[in-house]
Amino acid sequence: MSNGFTQIRQQLTLMRAIVPCVMDKFVDGDEFIDKMEGDEKKHADEEAKSTHTVVQNKEDEKEAYIKVAMFKGVDKKVVGIHDGSNDECGNNKDDKVDIFEDVEKKKDRSIVDKGPMYKIPKNMDHNKHKKRPRAYFKSSYMSIPSTSREPLRPPHFKIDALQSEEIFALYDKRDEEALSFTYRGEYVGYPWGIDFWKHIFCHNDPIEERGWLETSHIDMWSLLLLDTKLPEERWTIMPIHFMAFFDKKSLIPFANGSKPPYVDWANVDLVLFPININNCHWLTGGMDLRTWTLTLYDSSISEVSNEIILENLLAFKENFNDFLKLIDYWTNTGRESTHMNLNIQFAKGVPQQVNGSDCGVFVCMWLEALSSGKELNIKTDDVAAECMEYRRRMARIIWARRD
Repeated sequence: MSNGFTQIRQQLTLMRAIVPCVMDKFVDGDEFIDKMEGDEKKHADEEAKSTHTVVQNKEDEKEAYIKVAMFKGVDKKVVGIHDGSNDECGNNKDDKVDIFEDVEKKKDRSIVDKGPMYKIPKNMDHNKHKKRPRAYFKSSYMSIPSTSREPLRPPHFKIDALQSEEIFALYDKRDEEALSFTYRGEYVGYPWGIDFWKHIFCHNDPIEERGWLETSHIDMWSLLLLDTKLPEERWTIMPIHFMAFFDKKSLIPFANGSKPPYVDWANVDLVLFPININNCHWLTGGMDLRTWTLTLYDSSISEVSNEIILENLLAFKENFNDFLKLIDYWTNTGRESTHMNLNIQFAKGVPQQVNGSDCGVFVCMWLEALSSGKELNIKTDDVAAECMEYRRRMARIIWARRD
């Protein structure tokens, strides 16, 4: 184009030599030619830029269609959209496939409008556009969800690492809907409401049962302790019905490790039991599998006699050896299989409750102390006040760890 304007300038110079006054009288010839040349150059640049933009837009559109197809899991492999000419693989405009063809109908197809797509020939490199991992495909950024709940492991793995004061404000308002909650477990998976909290805060009726902790409270506390148990710790806790209704076959999953979070007895030294006596008293049992000794911790020795307690544990003691065989204890531990005589004893010097409602609280305190390898230590002379503070601590922890 610049050669053409050069020839025009040469002709203009020749004409000036012949009739100089005529050419420059109405217009500056050089200025006019410069303007024409600039406009032509500008037009050429805009045309080149437009062509590049069109090409880029087509590439972006092609990439977008490919990504959507891969995300949707299209069975037919597709690439690009028809641009009016054969591609590098020799495909023509008649060789195309709908992006949603052979794909199960989706409720939401608004991600992108349907459009024609090329089929990818067999010799094309499919590694250029790998499909995204589908749901639950294990990769560096996606993991298969567990079918069972993972134990809660807060910093330092302590049960009191998570606490919430919010429960007190909600309870003061008696907001039944807000106070309803669940926590996982075979026996504590259903929702509880305000009555659950009334028993903890000693506001339940009737008065003679005020402050009694029920099976749901103690079983939940046991599960919280198990969920925050360190892997190297050698203890477990049995559910509340274990001693009360000792049925060998139905209890096997709780003792052989097949029902998490309850741990296989072959991997522990200490088995803890919350024990209910005739629905009127709670106490704690700790069985040392190294010495075959079951120690009972009773916070109210005047509530129920030792004879009645031993009578309630008779079925467990008589069937203990058979139960060890049913759970393959001897095989799993490698210990010599012999008939073991379980020794049952009552712990001495156990802190005593000062009312008729704190036996359940003492069970929770003993379970936490024994699972930590400690003895329960009441630090103040006001036992009732310390039990009430423990109730409030339980409420903060349970509320913080609810589902």
